[in-house]
Amino acid sequence: MTKRTAWALCVSLLCAGTQAAIADGSQQTTLTLEQGRKLALHALSNGDAQLALNVSRGLWEADPKNPQTYSIIASAYAHLGEHTAARRAAAKAYRYSDNKTLRLSAAQLAARAALAEERPTLTQVWLRRAVLNSNSQADEKRIASDYARVRALNPWSFRLNGSLKPSSNVNNGADSALQIIDGDPLVGSLSGNAQALSGWITDVDASVGYRLRSTETSRTSLGARVFVHRVMLSDGAKIQAPSTENFDFSSTYVETSLKQTRIVGARKNRLNYGLAVGTSIYAQNTSYHFARGSLGYRWKLAARTHFSLNGSLERRHVPGQSIKDSSIYALSGALHHRLAGGNTLSFSLSLRDVKSDHIRTPYSSASLRASYAFAKQIGPAKISTGLTFGYSDYDIYLTGNRQAPGGRQDRSAYGDVTMVFPEHDYAGFAPTLRVRTGRKFSNVSRFDTREFSVSLGIQSKF
Repeated sequence: MTKRTAWALCVSLLCAGTQAAIADGSQQTTLTLEQGRKLALHALSNGDAQLALNVSRGLWEADPKNPQTYSIIASAYAHLGEHTAARRAAAKAYRYSDNKTLRLSAAQLAARAALAEERPTLTQVWLRRAVLNSNSQADEKRIASDYARVRALNPWSFRLNGSLKPSSNVNNGADSALQIIDGDPLVGSLSGNAQALSGWITDVDASVGYRLRSTETSRTSLGARVFVHRVMLSDGAKIQAPSTENFDFSSTYVETSLKQTRIVGARKNRLNYGLAVGTSIYAQNTSYHFARGSLGYRWKLAARTHFSLNGSLERRHVPGQSIKDSSIYALSGALHHRLAGGNTLSFSLSLRDVKSDHIRTPYSSASLRASYAFAKQIGPAKISTGLTFGYSDYDIYLTGNRQAPGGRQDRSAYGDVTMVFPEHDYAGFAPTLRVRTGRKFSNVSRFDTREFSVSLGIQSKF
């Protein structure tokens, strides 16, 4: 740093291990800024935080935006146990510095001070700023380990996922305008907005949780989640369906929940159960309110294998149309196995049964998914893949005055590849790329659909 005009600095001198106070101000030592910083650092290294702080105040008066001065002040306050002042000084050291090494040190100072203040969420923020300025993989791993420990201490938890993708079928529309049931064409054709429309889809999934109570064997937590799905139609889609607006296919889902988790047995299996209530909004109108109870159990079958079974019962109420109220019974099982090389193989089966007095609402469905995740990077990306097969059966399906003989049956097959690019992260958030393609086949052609989408998203590395 460029030296400024020498300035007079009155300091207390260390003599024979004791501090001699200069009360009358008649003795002065003239130091340059660099000499003052060295003196302050020497005082810190010798455990005299108060002297370091006194010297640093003079340095601050001479150069109020010097990050090194604020770093010394932060360390001095930390030694004195004044953690709030230490964090604020470290924040200024971070703000005024353009050097990654100094910013890393300042962020770590601020994180330690925030933790000493018992503010774990703020500690996590500063650790993410630290990883933003890390200079090596070793630094990043160490910060990630610190982050995991702080997250375990923090009663608050946060999760944010987002994606942006172009899609050839933003509305889950039909492949063609022709309406066919079991091979028999109907007179007329599907409207433009019932057919596949192209455009962009934006999804944001945010949740927050608060741990009410925690012991070695149980945890009780409150949670809230908001899922926002927005669509922007392409110019071609607007021509195909001129009366359709973007909000016609947009939705918002909100829920609050109470969950209990318990550790059971020597293998530390997990039992969880909970309640949730919420609302689903589609096309700016309330689709339904719901209440759901859930119960699940996770078995540790072996060191690298576990199996989980989950069930739920959900009751939905449609405002103003109680005949459309429904009950949804769901059951799912999943098997996860980590192979010797670290790769993970997973299988899951989901069953769903919907009951309602409304003739169009009841159906049952099943889906089977197999996925494989590579532990090591392949080139610049960590890759996971999956295949999903589905089947749905509606006992009764009506279109106008026509009833489909035998009801409606849908079969689907989808494949996806997800790539995470950990070396291109920002503050521990890495970009993701997901490619998904597949088809749904139905005896009612209105529900024959194709999908090919490429979505961009973000994912936390720790």
